[in-house]
Amino acid sequence: METITLGLFHSQESAENAINELSRNGISSKDISIVMRDEVTAKEVCESTGAILCRLIGLSLPENDALIYERDINSGSILLGISTTDATIKKILENNDASQVRSIDRVSK
Repeated sequence: METITLGLFHSQESAENAINELSRNGISSKDISIVMRDEVTAKEVCESTGAILCRLIGLSLPENDALIYERDINSGSILLGISTTDATIKKILENNDASQVRSIDRVSK
């Protein structure tokens, strides 16, 4: 089972700061997923409402939680998902102004 830690950022600067701090703490860029509206360049962009919702539910988020993240992403927020069991990830996200920080166990298909 894979653990993914999620954090929602309301500014690109905060998200970039978190990514930089994650990198300084040994987290590989391949373990970081980014979900944001399509007018901002990212490693991974969901281009439609349905795609965002499906992607979040695919991370094993309950649909109600996924709808909340989707609403915020469509309003311009940035969601980071970090695949790791490192216990410091939540603290790094919170220290960089992330909201709705949580870890979930992703069920393998």
